[in-house]
Amino acid sequence: MFRLLLLGASLLLLSAVSGQAQSFNCRYAKLPAEIAICDYPGLADLDIKMAERYYRIPPHAKAYERRLQAQWLARRNRCGYNEGCIESAYRTRILYLREYYY
Repeated sequence: MFRLLLLGASLLLLSAVSGQAQSFNCRYAKLPAEIAICDYPGLADLDIKMAERYYRIPPHAKAYERRLQAQWLARRNRCGYNEGCIESAYRTRILYLREYYY
């Protein structure tokens, strides 16, 4: 519970201080998908939602989900700068991660 509160506070602080609205620093975005997430506020919002769920994965599932997350990132990155493709990737991943909590 404390980690969740700390994560939430950290995300809020980062977004308030730097204007950052995604789970990573856009200054270091290099891949077309990362740049698209930085350019489109809706994608940035989905990135935050997915990151919040990913970081709340129960301890017993972390190793397994780490592998799945790497596979998912590779699929997301194959979208290039295609906003619709990236959005679909995020919505699918968010829906999958919801299974841990609902």
